[in-house]
Formats: sequence, C-alpha cells, structure tokens
Amino acid sequence: MIAQRDVQRHPPDTPIFVRGRTRPIGYVRGQTFHKAITGSKHLLRSPAAIAFDRSTLVDAERAGAVAVCVRDTETATIYTAQIADIWRYAFPVRRGFGDQIAMSMNRWTVNGIAPSTMYESNQARKAAQPSLFEVE
Repeated sequence: MIAQRDVQRHPPDTPIFVRGRTRPIGYVRGQTFHKAITGSKHLLRSPAAIAFDRSTLVDAERAGAVAVCVRDTETATIYTAQIADIWRYAFPVRRGFGDQIAMSMNRWTVNGIAPSTMYESNQARKAAQPSLFEVE
C-alpha cells in the first residue's frame, strides 16, 4: 500500500453557475476561470466583445480565480485576460440576458498574442495593403 501523505493531490475544479441554472457555465481551476463558448452564438458582434454574467466573475474570484480563459469551441481560439482588467475596462450589457458586462475584443490576449502586439501587427498590415482608391 502507498502511503497517502506522499501523494500530491490537486484540488478539484470549482464549478461556476449562472444563478438559477443547474449546469455550470465554467470552472475555476487553480487561479483561472475556464469557460467554453460557441463563438457564433456567444461573442458580441457590435461592439465586438466577450460578455459575462457579473455574478459569474464574482463567484470565480471567490473561488480564487484572478484570470479568465475563454475557449471558442468552433475555432479553437483561446481568449485570456486578467479579471482585474475585465472589471477595469468592461462596459454594461443589457440585452435581456441578465446583469452582464463585456470587454472589447481589442483588450483580450488571443492565442497567446498580447493585445498591443495584435494592434501593431494589424497596423503594419494596413500600411502594407494599398487602398482600393489609392492612385500612384
């Protein structure tokens, strides 16, 4: 028999629920709140953003989360951000789905690429691409 004191145990994932629902919308694992979405249904289009029920972020923080990791199941894109940044840059969303807040897509790290890097990369592409109406 193996002595139990030598076995490294990891705490189980903490489920996060939207109030009134029985299925969790995500889990806190370590210090990260993990949530899977279907991008075509759950990403805001105008303005482009990712939204959360305010209560789920509060519950995730209570469970020890300091960061969020959102995985789009359609594209396998991974969006990450610090919860403090979501609170700082979020705006209210009132579209009939409860008390929600959202953070613009330009604030998210996407597939490990930081927002400022993505902005600079897009500006370089824009500068390299000639305008349709540009005359030389």
